Amino acid sequence: MSLRQCSLQLWQWMATVQKRARPICVRTCTPRARVLFDLTQGPLFRVVVYRLTDSEHVLFVAMHHIVSDGWSFGLFMRELSGLYRAHVGHGRTQVSAPPIQYADYAYWQQAQWLKSDEAARQLAYWQEKLGFYVEPLQLPVDLASPPQRTQRGASRSYTLSSALTEKLKSLSRTENTTLFVTLLTAFKVLLNRQPVRRIDCGSPAVGRIRPRIVKSHFRYFNIVVLRSAPAGLCQNCWATFTKRLYVYDNQAIPFNMWPIGRSAPRSAGAFTLQDAVENVLDLPGIQASSLTIEQDAADFDLFLYVEQKTENLVLDLRYKNDP
Repeated sequence: MSLRQCSLQLWQWMATVQKRARPICVRTCTPRARVLFDLTQGPLFRVVVYRLTDSEHVLFVAMHHIVSDGWSFGLFMRELSGLYRAHVGHGRTQVSAPPIQYADYAYWQQAQWLKSDEAARQLAYWQEKLGFYVEPLQLPVDLASPPQRTQRGASRSYTLSSALTEKLKSLSRTENTTLFVTLLTAFKVLLNRQPVRRIDCGSPAVGRIRPRIVKSHFRYFNIVVLRSAPAGLCQNCWATFTKRLYVYDNQAIPFNMWPIGRSAPRSAGAFTLQDAVENVLDLPGIQASSLTIEQDAADFDLFLYVEQKTENLVLDLRYKNDP
């Protein structure tokens, strides 16, 4: 699939509604993001430009997860920014073809790497650490989960003040750990409000373990599981930091090949921290920012997505809400 197979749509509102164009645009983007892709026909991404006023536009991009992940979207934004700068005369940018296609990577993974001693070692690591069972997430809910789970969900967003964000960073430095570990540990302490023997929390891993695929699009990410015993915040920080080092050294083995991965339900908590700067266009002469639309799908019972902005943290809590 090439860019030539993707059509660009341009929407423009009449002058009579331009003052309300932004909220109308958000309401328009939300159902458009829900439209299913045809995996047999393609293309597997959509691009729409909404013209709100003469000087304000919204770029809507939807990609199927089979051809893209969070890292790929960051690449897309950087490449698009570079092409725009070249187009308006701010230097020369050429987007070269990736050194490897995903089909080549998939063949190498299936035919060679998964049969290697390193793959066997990583599989043994996960079997030793997790066994054959992932602790389900026990949440105080009003209704029992339906027999047939769906991806229906909702989200709530919260912005932490710059003062609180700085206190979290200071705590991380004091505990000789990272902001990721501090936030993940705090999230686990929250999940520990229910009496459990252990807490299993998933986290997306980049999965780009080979230099040749660092600048390649498509879906390479994997899910890793961080397990810990119930404990307080500071006691758990160092333990989580140490485990994370080992966990990400063993991130290459696909989750569905783990002893628990073949049958593990997604009734678990998940966490990730991302730098917001990576997903914002850098265009000369244009002020660009991200536009939040409602999330109505959830892969996990509870997923805490944190964006690290220049001065504060934005928390997006996504959760299932099956009737």
